[in-house]
Amino acid sequence: MFIFFIYKSFYLFIFFSFYKVILMSYSNNSIFTNEDINIDTFNIYNEDIDDVNEHDIDIEDDIEDDNIDDDNIDDIDIEDDIEDDIEDNIKDDIEDNIKDDVEDEVKDDIEDNIEDIKAKNSYEWESLSEEWVSKLLSNKFYIKNDCCTISIENALKDCGFKTSKITLCKYISKYINSLSILEFSHLIKDYRLKYKNSINIGNWDPFVITNKKDFIKTIKGKDFFFQPDDITLHLISKSLGIDIVLLYSDFSIFYTNNGYTKIVTLYSIKSSEIDNLADDIEGTSDNHYYFPLGLKFKKKIKSIFNNKHKDLLYLLDKKELLQSHTLHAINNSQNNIRLNNIIDYIENKMKSPLSKTDKIIVFEILKKTL
Repeated sequence: MFIFFIYKSFYLFIFFSFYKVILMSYSNNSIFTNEDINIDTFNIYNEDIDDVNEHDIDIEDDIEDDNIDDDNIDDIDIEDDIEDDIEDNIKDDIEDNIKDDVEDEVKDDIEDNIEDIKAKNSYEWESLSEEWVSKLLSNKFYIKNDCCTISIENALKDCGFKTSKITLCKYISKYINSLSILEFSHLIKDYRLKYKNSINIGNWDPFVITNKKDFIKTIKGKDFFFQPDDITLHLISKSLGIDIVLLYSDFSIFYTNNGYTKIVTLYSIKSSEIDNLADDIEGTSDNHYYFPLGLKFKKKIKSIFNNKHKDLLYLLDKKELLQSHTLHAINNSQNNIRLNNIIDYIENKMKSPLSKTDKIIVFEILKKTL
């Protein structure tokens, strides 16, 4: 134990001695002098300052760059705005010019259309001839001369009564089926009589018709055309529920007079009387063609009427027409009234010979007047 204490004391002595020597050396000849420490500290400080300055410079550069970028962006935005404004102005100018051009074109088109309509209207409706004016004692009747058609259904449509071949055949078929066997037989017998007397009733033979079905099949045929004979006109009138007034080119007038409130007026002429017209149907050079016949009012011309208009009176009632012509004959006789002269005068105006019945009417009028 004593020996252990001696060894321990010895080692402690050596340790403290060595420590003292070191401290003394450090105080007299230190490896790290104050100068060295200060220089190093200064260097470290300068390095920090440099780092800070560099950082500040970087920040300033970034700020300048940002400012430059902002300026560039602002300049670009301004340029874009200017370009947009210019484009908008150009577009507006173009649109205005286009609009003006379009308006001018529209105005020109409207004016051209008005002129075309005026020219067309002046061409479409043509006054009846002087002979017809003399016969009807009126200059108010006109023919729509650009609506020539061989089909009466188209003529009715041109007058304002909407129909077609299919529609017309449908109504006629319905009417035919409503007839009794006896009535239908009389109808076919009348057609056969006209056919035998070479009166044009159309391109069909009534002698091959034995029943209603045959007749209906015939009128529905592709090449069938309704002719303006009195039998067919009455058939159409009763089927459609309208009355028809037809003026022929030979100055005769036909009126169905079936008591309907709606009246359609037409004008008919033979194909042989129309220049440069070739019939497509062989052997029917006397086919009749139709035109709308109109009565002129102040602002329009009508071809269809809902009642017996007073200006239609001479077309609807031959007695009234004969009476007016008789009175005119008396006024023009210069107190030299003779029955034969009166008859000659009326026949000259009527453009046709007076029948026995007509002469009796004229005589009765003279008796009442003189």
